[in-house]
Amino acid sequence: MGAMYFSQVGIGRDVSDAFHTAREQAGWEHGHGGYTGTLAEKYDYVVFDLPNGWKSVDLLRAAQLAEYPERLEGRADPVVTKRMDEADRKRYLARRAADKRLLAKALATFGPAGLDRLAAVYADKWGPAGAVQMTGAEAAKVKASMCRKGSHDKVFLFFGSASS
Repeated sequence: MGAMYFSQVGIGRDVSDAFHTAREQAGWEHGHGGYTGTLAEKYDYVVFDLPNGWKSVDLLRAAQLAEYPERLEGRADPVVTKRMDEADRKRYLARRAADKRLLAKALATFGPAGLDRLAAVYADKWGPAGAVQMTGAEAAKVKASMCRKGSHDKVFLFFGSASS
């Protein structure tokens, strides 16, 4: 069997409530038969604190990059960039440069052990999901989209890989 990466938002009074709500929603959306590759396959979570100035999507991207940092080493693959038109090539190189900066920022923020832990939780299809609380405008936007604007509920982003 394989694995699929997922990310899903959950809202609740606390992280536990948000996890169970989001997990139940994933089960209804993708089935209860197992091997869905979603949060429905997870039975626990690990909470990561969101550093000041970070968005939850930055933490998720850092986890993705930390799993295979060698992808960013060296020059961009000329075979890949040769087939792109000029606009796509510029976007690709800009994204690659931004990813390198984000990975360096994550390493400075979390340290090697913390970044390894983030990558391990992200990649473990049998282990717990990662969780990070969304705050500020990011959380307000999610609450508004889920008709929970003005509530005192907390918003969490759950992420990782799950068996499929």
